[in-house]
Amino acid sequence: MRYLYIFILSLIMGLIIGKYTGIEVGGIYEITLYILIFLVGIDLGTGNIHEFKKAGKASLILPLLTIIGSLIGGFWGGFLLHIPIKWSLAITAGCGWYSLAGPLVTQYSPLYGAMAFITNLIRELVMILLFPFAVRKVPGKILVFIGGAGTMDSTLGIVKKFGTREDALVSFVHGFIVTIAVMSILPLILQI
Repeated sequence: MRYLYIFILSLIMGLIIGKYTGIEVGGIYEITLYILIFLVGIDLGTGNIHEFKKAGKASLILPLLTIIGSLIGGFWGGFLLHIPIKWSLAITAGCGWYSLAGPLVTQYSPLYGAMAFITNLIRELVMILLFPFAVRKVPGKILVFIGGAGTMDSTLGIVKKFGTREDALVSFVHGFIVTIAVMSILPLILQI
């Protein structure tokens, strides 16, 4: 529970500092993510390479199910909210990668780009807030689908902290595969 308070307090402090100081962070967050991935690589590398085998088929099947589920959700969401299918699929095809989905979709439609950014950001926030509690009832390696592409980097720390080492391995592989898939699927949808 302490982790949740630290997360919320950090977010609020960032919002306040950003609003009242005008500090520009520019690409610092991107560098921070690269450092995070590097540190995770070191941490995972300290274990035996055979540990990746423990991740098993789940780490290969789960990304496929995550992508299919996201697209099905986008299809039905578009139908229910009367959003054209192209845009509803583009919004959800980001699979939680808000820093790609938002700007990329915005190039075609500012309205749907904003929706893509917010929707994918909410997906990551849901992962951050839900995983620590849900992992008590559901295996962590199954729950990583919630985080989508972010399970390789920004939400990997949550999986590692509250799940098992095997969950973290599945999370990393899952996020890596989903990230690569999103880079192909999202531009294809936007070309329709």
